[in-house]
Amino acid sequence: MNELFRYEKLEIWQIGMSVVESVYRVTASFPPGEIYGLTSQMRRAAVSIPANIAEGYGRTTRGAFAASVRVARGSLYELRTLVEVAGRINILEDGEASSIHSTMIVLSKKLDAFLKSLDNVVVKEEEAAYG
Repeated sequence: MNELFRYEKLEIWQIGMSVVESVYRVTASFPPGEIYGLTSQMRRAAVSIPANIAEGYGRTTRGAFAASVRVARGSLYELRTLVEVAGRINILEDGEASSIHSTMIVLSKKLDAFLKSLDNVVVKEEEAAYG
């Protein structure tokens, strides 16, 4: 695994991977009764973020890439809610929740900016094709 795929150079993918690492770390201390509940759901939502960015990168059009990045953004929003739930039911410490939340805010802003740039290119391509 020495050679990087191009999507691995994307900052949004790298931050997404950091979120995955954080979520796995904090959920390791969740109660055993949550292994098929919040633990599993938080991990799946977190993994979905960089996985969808990578999948979208492999698509053949910018529009398809943008659609996958939107799925990643949806997973980020799902994770935000799950972190909130874990905090409210006191299985996630405030400091851990705050740290993950801060990273998610940064990632959300970067995903939005990335989508805006992709959407602008897609619109320009469509105008060129039909204009």
